[in-house]
Amino acid sequence: AGASWQPIGDGFFGPSDPFNWVLLAIGSITFWAPNLSLVLLLWLARSLAFASAWKALSLLTLKAWQRNLGALTFALLPAFGAAINSGEYPAVVATISIPWLVYAIARAAGIGRRGSARSDARTWSWIGLSGVLLAIIGAASPALALLALFGLGVVAFTKLRRFGYLFWIPLPLAAIYLPLA
Repeated sequence: AGASWQPIGDGFFGPSDPFNWVLLAIGSITFWAPNLSLVLLLWLARSLAFASAWKALSLLTLKAWQRNLGALTFALLPAFGAAINSGEYPAVVATISIPWLVYAIARAAGIGRRGSARSDARTWSWIGLSGVLLAIIGAASPALALLALFGLGVVAFTKLRRFGYLFWIPLPLAAIYLPLA
């Protein structure tokens, strides 16, 4: 997944598109038939988007009807439906992952209704999850990765006490793009 044949000049092996790693991870769920995982992703995409938005909205409100309405609106976005219908896996993966990234960064930074993680180990777990999600979003949509990095910078500079933790979140994204640089 990390290297591919590049037909430039006489040809050479070079780094692949970073989204290959995401496709490898999704396809490994049903390793005997990797395409089955991709079909299941498209089939469950609206449900996964609803669940991720519902969880992210739990940072803002306790009322279930508000979370349900917001998550339903997110899951039924016309652009998301068009991405599902046309089989645009990067757009589907990015749309499902964005609310989880928001939730994980908020938990690592101590933002939201419930505040910070209760222990140092949990904080590092949220940071690790945030890093993996940022790498997934960066592989699926580099433009969204820039927006997410800007948002992470805003959070890091508003929560200066957590800056030392939040500094580590972009490292997986840098690791998947370093071979291309």
